[in-house]
Amino acid sequence: MQSRTNRICSKLDVVAPYMFQQASKIWEHPDFTAVYLGYLEKMHSVVRSAVSLMDCAIDKARQNYETNHAIELFIEYLLHHREEERGHDVWILEDYHVAGGDPENLKSKIPSVEAAHLVGAQYYWINHAHPFSILGHMMALEGYHPPLGFAQGLSDKSGLPIEAFRAIKRHEKLDIAHKRELFEFIDNLELTDNHEKLITMSGLHTMRCAAELLATVSPISCGSHSQESFEKGMQST
Repeated sequence: MQSRTNRICSKLDVVAPYMFQQASKIWEHPDFTAVYLGYLEKMHSVVRSAVSLMDCAIDKARQNYETNHAIELFIEYLLHHREEERGHDVWILEDYHVAGGDPENLKSKIPSVEAAHLVGAQYYWINHAHPFSILGHMMALEGYHPPLGFAQGLSDKSGLPIEAFRAIKRHEKLDIAHKRELFEFIDNLELTDNHEKLITMSGLHTMRCAAELLATVSPISCGSHSQESFEKGMQST
């Protein structure tokens, strides 16, 4: 029998190639250093939201849902994972500095419309659907992590020191464990069919928006492909 996360991933995998395609345009760009700074700016705008999103989901689960085993486990999981994610935005600021950027200027930047679109939907679903929606967002971000050695390869290719890729390098290993823990948690959590549909929709939205966000770093847009793949994924939910 197919696990819940396998069912969800079978839909996320429809969108994933378009996200990877946009990322590849960054890694292969001839002016990589300039484009990499743009990439870090976009990633910072997303990563900085991780802890506050989990805080929102925890608060909503505590305040608006009758205590049951699934809610208790959900809150416990997020309380633990929140501490593991705390400070990851600082890693990006440090990489940005090594790559030649000004971290203070980056912190003062207004996040882009694409970043707000990616993250903002989570606040809406948490508050107006169910806080379990954040699990799909997390599946999309942690389930498709960089492979081992990727950061070193970028350093070798670009000439930038490995210290400019520490966030990527750390996630090469961290997200292996995070993905395993997250997927096991979702597979063992008591969820309704509607919860699974919401988690799937949330994950698909995050991946589609991630592709659109990455497309703003390089000059070639992802066009309508991410929207088409999103719709294909939703057709089977």
